[in-house]
Amino acid sequence: MATSFSLAVYIIYINKKGDKKDLQVLTDFGEEGYNFLSDMDTMFLSWKPDENKGEKNIPIQKEGGQMGNAFRLSKKSDEEYYLIRNGQYIKGIIESGEYGTIEDGVNIETGETDFKKTAKHVLFKPFYFMLYIPKDSAFGFLIVERISQFGIATILNNAILNYCKDLGHYEDYTIKIAPVAIKRLVEKRMAALKYEARTVELRKVQDERLKISKISGNTISDKDVMTSIVYKINRGKISVLDFIGQLKNKRNEHDTFYVIDKDLKCDDVAVTISIAGKDKVLSLQNIQSLGLSMDITDDVNPLLESGYPSFEKLDKQASILVSYIKEQYPNLNEK
Repeated sequence: MATSFSLAVYIIYINKKGDKKDLQVLTDFGEEGYNFLSDMDTMFLSWKPDENKGEKNIPIQKEGGQMGNAFRLSKKSDEEYYLIRNGQYIKGIIESGEYGTIEDGVNIETGETDFKKTAKHVLFKPFYFMLYIPKDSAFGFLIVERISQFGIATILNNAILNYCKDLGHYEDYTIKIAPVAIKRLVEKRMAALKYEARTVELRKVQDERLKISKISGNTISDKDVMTSIVYKINRGKISVLDFIGQLKNKRNEHDTFYVIDKDLKCDDVAVTISIAGKDKVLSLQNIQSLGLSMDITDDVNPLLESGYPSFEKLDKQASILVSYIKEQYPNLNEK
C-alpha cells in the first residue's frame, strides 16, 4: 500500500475542575494570568538538548515492559531545529518512532541483512505539527501530520498533560485535547463522493406514541427496548449533504439528541447510501468523522529524497486547514 499523508485536527480547551462550562481564556487564565501558549513554547524549547553540555535529549514514553515511543525535535541544519514561534502559532517537525524490538534491516535488492535494529534503537519518522492558540480565546487547535497509520497525537497529548501537571498552576483546571470535525472537510468529502440517501433511519427514538411497556409476558421492560424508524426513499434520492444541513440545527440545547419535531426525538440519525452498487450505512457520527482529517497526499508531491514531504509543503496545507477552522469559528480573536 502506498504511503499516504494527512493532517488531523484537535481542539484544546481548559475548564475549571468540576465545571465543564467554566472555560478559561487560554492566553490569560487564573489570578496570575497564566498563558497556555507560552507554557507550550517553553515545553518545546526544553526538548532542545544543550549540546555544549553534552546533552542528548531524547524523551521517551513507555508503553509497558521494554517497549515505548521515543521522540525529538527535528533538525534542519547543524545549528537550527524545525521549531518556529510566530505570534499565536508554534509549528515544527517532531521525529518519533518505537523502541523495544529487535529487527533486521534487509536490503531489498540483495536480500542480505545489512544491519540489526536492537531494542535500544529507534527508526524515526518526521511529523509536522502546528499549535494555534488565538489570543483571548477559550479554544485552541492542534494540527498534526499522519503518515499512513502512524502519528504523534497521543505522544503530544501525553507530553502536554504531563508537562502542565508538573508546572503546578494547572492543578485546579482540566485540559481537554479532543478530535474535532471540520465542516468544510465534511462538505468536500461528501460532495466529492456524491452521496445520496436510499433510506433514513432515526435511531433510539423517544416518542410516547411509540412507547413499549411489555413484550412476551413482561420479560422485556421499557428500558430494554430501543425503537427506530426507517424511511425508505422510493422515488428519487435525498442528498446526504442537504440532509445534514437540515439536521444541524435540530440538536437540543444540551446537545444530547436530535429534535425532529416537538414530540419526536432521537439519539442519532443514519442514512443508507450506495457506493459502487453496494449499500453502506453511515450515522451522523460516522459522517462527522469525515471531517477529522484532511488528506494531503497529492498536495505534497514531489516528496523529498527521504520519501517524506518538505516542511514548506506541509505548512502550506496546514495554513489552508487553519482557514477552514476560522470559517467554522468566526469569533476567534485575531489580535
